[in-house]
Amino acid sequence: MGIDAVTICYDDGVTGSEVCQSSQSLILPSSLSGDLVSWYALETSSDPQPDETGANNLTKGGDPTTGTGKKSNGQVFDGVGDEYYISSASAGDFKPGDSSFTAAIWAYPTTASFNDGAMGCYSTLSGGLGWGIRIDGSDTTAWQFARGENSGTSEPDISAGAGSLTLNAWHLIIVWRDADAQECGIQVNNNTPVTSAQVLGLGTPAYKFSIGSVLNNRFVGTLDEAAFWNRPLTSDERDILWNNGNGITYSQFS
Repeated sequence: MGIDAVTICYDDGVTGSEVCQSSQSLILPSSLSGDLVSWYALETSSDPQPDETGANNLTKGGDPTTGTGKKSNGQVFDGVGDEYYISSASAGDFKPGDSSFTAAIWAYPTTASFNDGAMGCYSTLSGGLGWGIRIDGSDTTAWQFARGENSGTSEPDISAGAGSLTLNAWHLIIVWRDADAQECGIQVNNNTPVTSAQVLGLGTPAYKFSIGSVLNNRFVGTLDEAAFWNRPLTSDERDILWNNGNGITYSQFS
């Protein structure tokens, strides 16, 4: 027998009081809207793919199709040209440079090959610039945060660890840079985050932002509920995105 609902508790962010609600009727703290750049529900295979905030609609590449998502529908990618993207010239919102950011996406891989990318804005030019969420380049059982550096020398990518990726299963992958703490991190599901120092920013790649691809290394499987903030989320906010494995939608906090 499955669990139809769970109770979520969180600090209300104002009075310090704890608020508890059922996940089926969850109304989320308004802080998740703060500094949100874009949220993609990926409900249909439309072209353009709509941004729930209205700011950055995506162009369809290849032929991704609609399938069962983490929340309602998601987009199925076959690894052969499928993606949703914004050209480099229009992708400035996804190029944090020296600033903080958070990127999050739900992913259901059906095949895993080295460097297959779920989402990112990343280039290996100038030694590595930008960021990406992808399958580890040396371990297909691990998710990886690909990261550049504005010095033109890429920092070592951050692996979430062997076993963090399982085929035919949903994963919430969150990556971030905290400019104040000079730190980058990756968290898969509600596992312990893996962090690494990053003194300089990630740099500004002359490359597109894409869902379904990083450096044209393309994802095979289903992606859903992708989002980008220009600040680091708190651990409580990351927990809310996880929502005891149920995920959330934009409409639950907008």
